[in-house]
Amino acid sequence: MEAFRAAFKAMSEDFLVGALARHKARAAEVAAFERVVRGMRAADDGESTGLIDAFTRQNKALVLLLTRGPGQGQSGAEGAFPPHEVQRMVEALHADLEEVTDKLMTLEMRQVEKFDALADDFDNRMAEVKNSTCRMWLASWPPRLLSPSLSIPWLPPLSSTNRN
Repeated sequence: MEAFRAAFKAMSEDFLVGALARHKARAAEVAAFERVVRGMRAADDGESTGLIDAFTRQNKALVLLLTRGPGQGQSGAEGAFPPHEVQRMVEALHADLEEVTDKLMTLEMRQVEKFDALADDFDNRMAEVKNSTCRMWLASWPPRLLSPSLSIPWLPPLSSTNRN
């Protein structure tokens, strides 16, 4: 009985050491994933903010120009633009708005594609960590408890060559 207890205790300690090491590896993977996601978001947010800020500055400049007139200090009828010129400027601004909208939509689609690829890669890595942890767990079992008929749905079938 003492031999069994000592063997079980040693096996448990080995398993705990291995599990803690795998936990640290998993935590490192999660932290790396979160850093990459934050970096991607920051870059994409910076690009979209730049597009919006540039359009906003252009819009403010046009409003200022239209309210002040062609001459800087003029106001009233002598400084006003002809209606067809105002309409041309507003239509150009509208076209610029459409362009910014298209760029933002393209940026969003690109971001979704990058996040999908990143999430797939992360899922694959986490599945491998889970499988290696399960293999480690099964490898800690005494061989007489394992048989080729042992079936665990989320692990490949056991064989004498893939126990570790």
